[in-house]
Amino acid sequence: MDAFLTPDEVAARQKVRDYFREGKALAEGAPSGPRGSNPLGSFLKELGFPGPSAAGDKGRAASLLVKALVIEESSSASPRLGRELVPSPGGAIRSVSHAEEEAAEIAWKMGAAAAVLRACLKAAGEQGFFASTLMDHQKVQMTLGDILSGLEAARLQSYRAFRLIDGGDESRGAEELRRAAGLAARAHGEAMGMASALLGTRWLSENMPDNERSR
Repeated sequence: MDAFLTPDEVAARQKVRDYFREGKALAEGAPSGPRGSNPLGSFLKELGFPGPSAAGDKGRAASLLVKALVIEESSSASPRLGRELVPSPGGAIRSVSHAEEEAAEIAWKMGAAAAVLRACLKAAGEQGFFASTLMDHQKVQMTLGDILSGLEAARLQSYRAFRLIDGGDESRGAEELRRAAGLAARAHGEAMGMASALLGTRWLSENMPDNERSR
């Protein structure tokens, strides 16, 4: 998927990955993420990105695509933590455009689906009977492959939509965003279905936000 990102966007995503690789913001027993009146803005600044758009902000605002990459990678590292960066009526992030709200939701679903898929792949390679594992079964391989393909399709579509909106083509961007939302929701739903079968309620309770555990 790097082929569809600029070098600066690839570097931005890697910066987030390095941040979590070092174990930051993932203190044991603390499901909460970046703090502040605007968690996403605080997180961007902590990582060294330009701040969010705001009156009097002298720094260049991070693009919609970069913000989405931050949420996607954060959610991939920890779905519960990444959820805190998604705007919600009762949450800390409220004053955002419809496009930013949609982009954040899409990014979270893609990141959470990636986290679930990794856990499912690990479980399928470990669980089984006698000398074979679940990963040895063609049906399991095909199901996991379909989820991965769906996730990649959602990423391609969403990055296209984000770039159109960042470029000022809001009409086409909104249309592409609707398609991206459908693909992301499908990939996330399929990943959660597989999680219910392979990972069980304990994993879901420990790793997913409350409203996602019963899916």
